[in-house]
Amino acid sequence: MSGVRPRNVGLLVLLVLCSIFLFFGPTDNWSWDPSFYYAQLRSPIIDGDLDLSQEVIPAEQLTPHPVTGLVGSVWPMGVSISWSPFFLAAHIVTLATSGRQAADGLTPMYIAAVGAGSALYGLMGVLITYRICRMFARRDLAALSACLVLLATPLFFYVYRQPLMGHTIGMLVVALLLYSVIQIQQDRIPFRYSGLLLGTLVGLSTATRWIGATTGVFPALLFLMYLIPALRQRDWPQVRAVIRQMLIAGLAASMMLLPQLALWHRLYDQWLRVPVPGQLFTTRTTWLPPYIPHLFVHTNRGLLYWAPLLVVGMIGLFRVQPIKLRVILLSYLAAYCYVLGSFVTWHGGGGYGARYFIESLPVLAVGFVVLLRDVWSMRWGRLVIIGLGGVLIMHQLVLVTIVEQGWLPLQAYYTGEPLGLRYQWDGLSRLVEHPGDLLLPRPKIAAPHQTAITNLVTGPHPWTVYQIPLVACVVIGCGLIAYHYLARLRFLPLLTGLIIAYMLSWFWFLLIAI
Repeated sequence: MSGVRPRNVGLLVLLVLCSIFLFFGPTDNWSWDPSFYYAQLRSPIIDGDLDLSQEVIPAEQLTPHPVTGLVGSVWPMGVSISWSPFFLAAHIVTLATSGRQAADGLTPMYIAAVGAGSALYGLMGVLITYRICRMFARRDLAALSACLVLLATPLFFYVYRQPLMGHTIGMLVVALLLYSVIQIQQDRIPFRYSGLLLGTLVGLSTATRWIGATTGVFPALLFLMYLIPALRQRDWPQVRAVIRQMLIAGLAASMMLLPQLALWHRLYDQWLRVPVPGQLFTTRTTWLPPYIPHLFVHTNRGLLYWAPLLVVGMIGLFRVQPIKLRVILLSYLAAYCYVLGSFVTWHGGGGYGARYFIESLPVLAVGFVVLLRDVWSMRWGRLVIIGLGGVLIMHQLVLVTIVEQGWLPLQAYYTGEPLGLRYQWDGLSRLVEHPGDLLLPRPKIAAPHQTAITNLVTGPHPWTVYQIPLVACVVIGCGLIAYHYLARLRFLPLLTGLIIAYMLSWFWFLLIAI
């Protein structure tokens, strides 16, 4: 499953470490989503409670619940739990080296470990995406597709600049889910494991990003494709086997959501809550969500202007074989776009780029390689595709710089108003004239959270400003090596069992231990 030859592991790790030196700088601007995700992790472990009021930003806009007296949260708990192994590792190191007083969960060691862990999830998602693409195309085209997924889409920003979000985890889970569905269809994963595996991943996807519930399309259609022929042939043993796996999938998904139920119970004294505030969904009189066209053609983060690679992938999905897999992928994408098209904040609010599509990247990467593999087989085609890929990477880097430096009307950007295209041309022209601006410090970001190369250029600085990228090198380097040796198909059922056990331990911790 790792898809990387042993002799290439060292080169891969070296390239990733170089990318950390060039690009990695987790922001310290913890407003909204990152502050809630992190508080839901830090508060129960360090403070032994769920009082988030002193940690989340903006706390002044939140009203304590009248029954519990605690500040509520609409952010899913799955992100915090996914970060927890890295947080706990940083906590142990801090206790051992600096003592209990320093182990407050807020020092650079914690931020570096959690940010690097979240980035590692995104990089593992890219590696699995590469392995998926290898099932449909040559090794070199699959490698190019994986590189473009990382460098020519908003995933770049959420791996290197703002990993303290849930997108990298959501993308990894969808990659695992798609990989598992294909392997089940090809009988490389025994059907008897399908319910446990798919249910666990769908539950984790939902617990990580609420829109992740749309991944339920994967097992639902897969099981129907087994069930309907069995019913027609009156193969009752097979019918019972499919129904059994459907029940197991439902049970596994439910178990993955138990920590979220415990969080709601502690914060609201209610086991179930509407996870997404109603005001985030637009009211409409027709069945068609009004913002679907905006997702593609709007100048404020529409895909055609902010991530055209994804549009290519969408077109390619219509050529995927076998047809059963094509139906599953297109149905998932349709459900995903339908939900996004209903969001008032379809543009992503204060986040970077068309970030809501990050979770769909493994699916769209398949469409990309399927659409272009015939052209890739010709020498001139390879040169054209590589050239266009380089343009897309540079385009994404220009967009990141424009947003980070504020070279566009930020208020209009945040509220989803049209931006035109002039700002992209002006930003590109400025960088062509002054390429050193790519290394400008990001405004309002402290030196320890700038990239290592920026600090070297703007230095001298004390060595402590390099603590975050150094810790990230250790965490991500070791993580990629471990991934190479452990990411094997035979380990997937065991992995799902461990994930369920870990989620159950968090359920007990949130409900009883604190």
